[in-house]
Amino acid sequence: KYGQKFQKSQNVGQMSLFDTEEIEIEPIRLEKKELSENGLLDMAEKEHELIGLSITHDPYDDYFLLEKTLCTSTLKDVIFAEENTNTETVLCKITKTEKRTSKTGNEYYKIYLSRDGNDTYVYLFGDDIRGNLGKIIAGKIHIVRIMSSGNMLSAKKIELCDRINIDNYVGKILVELPNNLSNLERIRNYIHFNMKDDNGLNLYFRYSGEVLDNPVFKVKVNNENCCELVDLGCKIFV
Repeated sequence: KYGQKFQKSQNVGQMSLFDTEEIEIEPIRLEKKELSENGLLDMAEKEHELIGLSITHDPYDDYFLLEKTLCTSTLKDVIFAEENTNTETVLCKITKTEKRTSKTGNEYYKIYLSRDGNDTYVYLFGDDIRGNLGKIIAGKIHIVRIMSSGNMLSAKKIELCDRINIDNYVGKILVELPNNLSNLERIRNYIHFNMKDDNGLNLYFRYSGEVLDNPVFKVKVNNENCCELVDLGCKIFV
């Protein structure tokens, strides 16, 4: 709307060369909203569905290391895979659960999964109900181990990401420096100002095949951090 008003004012100015009256354009006023974590998650998925990427917030970045170390596939690949009997581990949001009863009187659950505009559901049966149902919080991001049997998907293991201690799976982060050290200061400053966290993991540098003892940073790592370091010529090892 702002652009349309501006263009209209330009057209009027061109056509009315002797009109000295100024045209006032109302400035853009953006509404400020405070969103909850679930609200941000919903917005991110809607953005990805509409334009192909999340602009406002990507909650999955917070679980980048968990996905890289524990997951074997993506929810999209599981959904669109041809009939198989594979078992894959994925990172996704559980949106809701539904309790059902079979014709023989046995209880089972449908667990609805979503990520990046892709939605599906998996079944939870028998002993797997007792081991996993209590770990589910609807609207939160989980790691789910899914077994495929033809067109049917069933959940074998579910863990809430916020309850997983990454230190149990990742010992350290290794950043291999490029042979050309022209970006060394930028690399060090980026890590110091964007990744440093006293409660994080140990980060070591490797140069020309040798792991350097100093400096050692305590860091938290997400997808954006890794992309930035790769753009600066580094390689990342977990």
